[in-house]
Amino acid sequence: MPRTKDYSEQVVLEKAMIAFWAGGLKGVTTRELAKVMGINQYSVYASFENKQELFVKALEYYYNKFLLQGMGRPLLGEDLGIKDLEIFLKQFSVAQKKEYPRGCFICNTMIDETDGDQRVQKIIDQYRTFILSAFRKIVKTHHPEENKEYIEKKSQILYGALLGLIIQNRQGIHGKTTKNYIEEMINIIR
Repeated sequence: MPRTKDYSEQVVLEKAMIAFWAGGLKGVTTRELAKVMGINQYSVYASFENKQELFVKALEYYYNKFLLQGMGRPLLGEDLGIKDLEIFLKQFSVAQKKEYPRGCFICNTMIDETDGDQRVQKIIDQYRTFILSAFRKIVKTHHPEENKEYIEKKSQILYGALLGLIIQNRQGIHGKTTKNYIEEMINIIR
């Protein structure tokens, strides 16, 4: 007779997400994950198969909870403008809550070695598509007379600048430096 779980998979998944967000896939052992999650290693394997599978589920959880339901909300919609971009970017000008690591879990993953897992790459691609789609809408709203090439160029520049902003945030840089950076990002559209 199988044992019943005495823990919530969502709760332990969020704990694993925080550990991976801070340390990356290769920076955290399964033993460390089990300790952080408050379960034994056998439960990690029983619920998530292996560390790689747990990492993918944690990344998906981050994408849905922190991006689509959290920080990315200002970019959801059809009639996006510079004000929406400002609201989104200003989230990076303040120190993050202490319970979460700095930066962005998906952006950290872009930098880290992930063994070429196609599921990880798919989440990274979804993130990029989501952000670029929003940026295209914002540029098009502000420059309706411009062609697709212009809109794409400005959107790609904004995306690269966003990644730089997130790296600065990961390094603990915020305040005036970040505000100036955000102002220049907005000037890319103006």
